[in-house]
Amino acid sequence: MPVARWRGSCYVGAVKDLKRTQRPRLFFYLHLPQDTDILLPLMAAAEASGRSPLVWLRKGLEEESPALMPALRARGLAPKTLPWWRLRSGLFMGWRAGDILLTASESTAPPHRLSYHLTRAAKRGGVRCFTLQHGLENVGLTYFDSEYPPGSVEFASDGILIWGQSEALHPKVSEETRSKCITVGVPKSYRVSNRDAQSTGRVRIAIFENLHWSRYDSAYRRAFEQDLFATVSKYPEIDFILKGHPSSDWAKKLWRELEGTANAQLVGAKPGTLETAPTPALLDAVDAVITTPSTVAMDAAFMNRPVAVAAYDLDLSFYEPLVLLRSADDWSSFIDRARAPEYLERAEQFLSAHTVGLAQAARVFECVDNLSC
Repeated sequence: MPVARWRGSCYVGAVKDLKRTQRPRLFFYLHLPQDTDILLPLMAAAEASGRSPLVWLRKGLEEESPALMPALRARGLAPKTLPWWRLRSGLFMGWRAGDILLTASESTAPPHRLSYHLTRAAKRGGVRCFTLQHGLENVGLTYFDSEYPPGSVEFASDGILIWGQSEALHPKVSEETRSKCITVGVPKSYRVSNRDAQSTGRVRIAIFENLHWSRYDSAYRRAFEQDLFATVSKYPEIDFILKGHPSSDWAKKLWRELEGTANAQLVGAKPGTLETAPTPALLDAVDAVITTPSTVAMDAAFMNRPVAVAAYDLDLSFYEPLVLLRSADDWSSFIDRARAPEYLERAEQFLSAHTVGLAQAARVFECVDNLSC
């Protein structure tokens, strides 16, 4: 295959069996429940433009995410479920040289390693591979820690579609990884077509947690738990909605202490109600957001919601100028002033620091299509 290169901010090259007038086939691979937030808008846009994307799921994903299959089928997509051995080996995949594979989370990090092996197999078959920045703090791109130090995470993809300018990447990102990065914006959809809850006249605050992450020690988790309980008790006139990370059962542990509290609800506790709503619908229904460090901070900012991040003893300069909570008094101060215009201004500044706005699907497809120009 001829040598390919980058032109401007798009990957270009010659593929000998792909005509210039023919758009390559698009394959999407969903590995984790949260991959849907990143890839579903692109799948829908591809389908709407007549691309007929092919969608692959890791076997078991539909059980982990029951709403996934209906969401895909509602958009005219017919996903195929594949076992791990086919994904890892790339056998019997039906791809050909010149096709394009898009993944939401591909790297050598253990949670994303199967996508990494799929990508390597696809590249051996002449498939061009792209992965996306899948989180605000994305290991290997914008974040490193003791578990994943610099140099420990690699990407097999030909291109990495990122949310902000390359200058916003972690300074210790390798040159190889940095050279693969293409700025496209955030490929999410924050449109809410149906209101999932009628206004009750009461203030609603959503609280998000991802306490399963190794970055948190027992002191942090204990402080978050104590301040959550104290805040719910202090403000009986406010409704608090607790939502946990898809990979975590921590919210269920907290709920065992909160169950029966009149002004607290757990996402997923009552099927068919607001508590099962996707994140944009939930954010649309609340007045403010408190979260552990996570992409939810960005989601809330895009939804024009005041947001505060539970910091405690962590260095969260990455999240400035958002409100950082280090005590129960900080929780109260934020809630008492949650509607202050200052907090929305901070959210806008935060978005500007880490993103170039929402991605346009046409822009993404232009970058991944330009293989033979």
